[in-house]
Amino acid sequence: MDFHEAYSAIKRGDVILVRSSLDGGLDPNLSNQFGCTLLMAAAMGGNTAIAAELIRHGASLDARDAHRWTALSTAAHTGHPGFVEVLLKAGASLDGHPFGASFEDFLAWTSQYGQGSADAKRRVRLLIESARARGGGCAKSDEDCA
Repeated sequence: MDFHEAYSAIKRGDVILVRSSLDGGLDPNLSNQFGCTLLMAAAMGGNTAIAAELIRHGASLDARDAHRWTALSTAAHTGHPGFVEVLLKAGASLDGHPFGASFEDFLAWTSQYGQGSADAKRRVRLLIESARARGGGCAKSDEDCA
């Protein structure tokens, strides 16, 4: 399975196909020509079940594409607080943001221009600010990531 086939399965939400492909040797860090990884593709749609499979199979939490986007910045921008929480619990880094923006500038930009409802944007901001206050992403054993 190449990136485009895997991307299509992720976009359709086909957890079973993604899981069986990963179990069969699909590289969880496969990326396209722009550096977009499978985890970033899952972040665009907010599919936490696919995120869990990719992470379980060793997907890099902090890989960056050509514009320095990570799965975390993608999930935050696209308004998927559940996905943000999965990444933070798995230990995703809060360091570095697209276009070299500061943490505060990225959150302000995402709050204003990001996709998703106002409530989703507020929840994303709270999750990230809470994780930052604790010194980074949530520990894997941390039950209270919000």
